Amino acid sequence: MCPLCEEEVLSKDLFNHLGSVCPKRPLVCEHCGLNFHKELLTDHKAHCSDKIVTCEHCGIDGILLGELGMHYEECERKPWCCTMKEYGCTFEGPRKSLIEHLTFEDHIQYIVTHFKELSVINKEQQEEIGHLNFQLDALTKAVKEGNRRVSTTLTTISRALHAQQEENKKLLAKLDELSRMIEQKTIHP
Repeated sequence: MCPLCEEEVLSKDLFNHLGSVCPKRPLVCEHCGLNFHKELLTDHKAHCSDKIVTCEHCGIDGILLGELGMHYEECERKPWCCTMKEYGCTFEGPRKSLIEHLTFEDHIQYIVTHFKELSVINKEQQEEIGHLNFQLDALTKAVKEGNRRVSTTLTTISRALHAQQEENKKLLAKLDELSRMIEQKTIHP
């Protein structure tokens, strides 16, 4: 049995298995020199920060993958979007061209167009807020009226209940009196 992958291997084949077949045998990354299992090495090599790459924009060789982001910040040929992109400017080009573009391009029309769009959206939202406030006022009035009706009904029920309790007391008193009278007639006929 292989001590690394636990596969059943004949003793005579174990050396060959450990050296060239075992998926868990340690292999060295050619970029950074770290050891990995065979099954993890491929993924590591694709993302190894010590891997040497070429800039896709300017073609410079010999850049470490871990430093590619810093290179892009300085790369003269990396395309950059105009800082007015969110307002509608579609320019995209190298840093030098971007600087020239920003120097000479009049972006005021993009800003005006964007401002008009925001004004329309703002107006629509204000109208919606007004409509919602109207609905809220109507619902608030309806709730207050409902509360008033419930309160009036509860007061009426409470008064009727009190009157009924008083009537019940009078009836109980009469029943007691009748009961005594019946008792006296039964005892003294």
